[in-house]
Amino acid sequence: MAMIGNLIFLIGTMLVSASLQAGVLTGSLDRTEGTTEDQFQYTLVVQGNATGAPEFPDVPGLSVTNAGTSRFEQFINGRRSSEVRYTYILEPQRAGTFKIPAIELLLDGRLEKTLPLTIKVRELTMAVRRQRSIYAEQSLSKDELFQGETAILSVQLFSRYEMQNAPEFHPQIPSGMRAEPLGEPKVDVRERDDKQFQVVEQKYLLVIDQAGDLTVPPTRVIAYLPTGRRGFFQPSIRKELVPSNDIELKVKPLPAAGRSKDFSGLVGTFKLKTEVEKRQVKTGENVVVSLKLEGNGETKAMADPVLDFQSSAAFKVYKDKAVDELELLGAEIRAEKTFNYALVPNRVGQVPLGAVNIQYFDPDSKSYRWLREDLGSLDVSQGTVPAPVGGSNAASVVETQPDTREQVKVLGTDIIGLHSPDELLNNDKLNTTTMALGMLVMILSLLSIPAVLAYQSWNSNDAEKLRRRRYSQAFRYFQKERSRVNQALEESPVKGVMEVQDCFRKYLGNKLDVKGKALTEKDISKRLQDRGISSETVGAAVTLFREMDRVRYSKAEPENVTALVAKTDEIVKTLEKQC
Repeated sequence: MAMIGNLIFLIGTMLVSASLQAGVLTGSLDRTEGTTEDQFQYTLVVQGNATGAPEFPDVPGLSVTNAGTSRFEQFINGRRSSEVRYTYILEPQRAGTFKIPAIELLLDGRLEKTLPLTIKVRELTMAVRRQRSIYAEQSLSKDELFQGETAILSVQLFSRYEMQNAPEFHPQIPSGMRAEPLGEPKVDVRERDDKQFQVVEQKYLLVIDQAGDLTVPPTRVIAYLPTGRRGFFQPSIRKELVPSNDIELKVKPLPAAGRSKDFSGLVGTFKLKTEVEKRQVKTGENVVVSLKLEGNGETKAMADPVLDFQSSAAFKVYKDKAVDELELLGAEIRAEKTFNYALVPNRVGQVPLGAVNIQYFDPDSKSYRWLREDLGSLDVSQGTVPAPVGGSNAASVVETQPDTREQVKVLGTDIIGLHSPDELLNNDKLNTTTMALGMLVMILSLLSIPAVLAYQSWNSNDAEKLRRRRYSQAFRYFQKERSRVNQALEESPVKGVMEVQDCFRKYLGNKLDVKGKALTEKDISKRLQDRGISSETVGAAVTLFREMDRVRYSKAEPENVTALVAKTDEIVKTLEKQC
């Protein structure tokens, strides 16, 4: 009987041991309910020896991101056990109930399965969003657009928390849309529902190149917030992803009626300015023709204008790179595009330049319009190489300009620069007049050297006097600017800290002979050390500079800003004694 009992005990022990060695697969969620702007974390724990890697099932309506893998190993009673954790971030694309099927994996020779899980997602309304302590909103300046029309996308982060750094804005722009930031983010303090929020706003120029019922996806804003714990030198910071709302809009196609085959692609309202550098020119010389477009639409995608002189046999035409400029003036977009062309005439007489014809679509009138301008003509006289006079047909035009690129020297970076006829025609021999002019230029250059050296010495002395003046009067300028701080502080704490930071930057710029706006913490530390300032004062100045940035992006209380102003006055006085 004793032997039978021992045998039963041994078999039970073996079964328990085998069960302990069998692999275990478990899946869990950090929460099962949330809104369309929440993220859900799914953790898959694998215990045992797995064959292959797990695959997360495809769940329609859920965006799944693999957030990483962590591995743990330990030895207990001489046995090695391993555990692998797979983390997935689930983002709902819509409201509804989502069922996550069981995940299967072969562990220690056996097929293991997790339990299926369910997520319930509800729509996040604007009213619910605004009840939160931190949230983001985005809006569009227009509800309806034409294809190619521009609008201003405004993204705002509202926070009642004390932000530690400037937030990051990441618009999720799909194909068929283009977004370009308009300046730097702006910081303000506003009240909403009897609560004070710090607001950081970033604006974008949005252009939509396709028609239909479209959606601008939520912009992802990363906010830097305190954790409540303090690090060694400053508060510990955590990152929080704050998605905004999406925007639905209707984009209408451009009408086919009235559209020319040379349609420029411009959508908006525009004006055209033209300029011809000079009207009298010689064959072989170049003349610059400029076209400048101004308006409230996007110009970067515009097609190059079709110009009459480009197809004329009377000119060699060299096109410079077009220049685009864009800025936000109040609530309006101002765009500008400049085209420059260098024309080298190769016949004498009155040579017409032709006209400029640019078609654009005006969304206000919902019709196509033309920009038309007659460029007039050039009075071309005979240059170094004789050219035939007049002749309106192409057969009478004789080109005196060589065709090979080796014979025409044109600067690659700027074709607009003036060239002498000899250089353009690549003459191998210099005539007597050219040699005489060359000698005269050389003699005048030698005679001008003393004058140039004297001017440089005078200019250097003048610049040195200006630097010394900025240095000696830095404190006086600071006191003059300092009077505006109290006025700004009365308006709002944020404006107060922005004003005192500006004063401190200008003071350091005058003292260190740099632009105040370009100063960084590293610049301040290095330049003050180079001036022999004590390490204690350098550290205090850098800390103050960092604190100004932190308070600017935090919930600035009046007493905090007042203390910051007093600290600034103290450090400036200390620097005046040591510097």
